[in-house]
Amino acid sequence: LGINVLVQIQKEQSTSQSGRIYIPDDVKDHQKWNEQTGRVIALGPLAYRNPNTGEPYIEGDWCKPGDFVRVPKYGGDRHEVALPDGTKALFVVCKDREVISRITGNPLSFRIRL
Repeated sequence: LGINVLVQIQKEQSTSQSGRIYIPDDVKDHQKWNEQTGRVIALGPLAYRNPNTGEPYIEGDWCKPGDFVRVPKYGGDRHEVALPDGTKALFVVCKDREVISRITGNPLSFRIRL
C-alpha cells in the first residue's frame, strides 16, 4: 500500500435509528457513496513516514488499524467487495495525508437527538 491507508466505510442504514422508518434503496445508495466515516483496516509500510528517509514523522501515526476516521468525500479510490455471506462492504484507499481526522469513540453508538 505504500503511503496509503485502507479504510472500510461504515455500512449504510436500512431503517431509521428508531427502526420505524424504512430507508429506500436509492437513498441508501446515495448514503453509501457519500459516507466519510470508516474504520482503518491497514496502513501501508510508508504511511506517516518521511518519503525521503523512511523515518517516522515526529508526531507518529495519526491513526492505526481499528481507529475510526473521516476520509475525503471525493478523494481516494472507493471499491465494493462481495462478502461470503452475500452482503457487500465498501472500502476506500487514500493517501495518509488525506485522512481528515481520527474519531474518538465508536461513531456507530452516537445518537442524534432532535
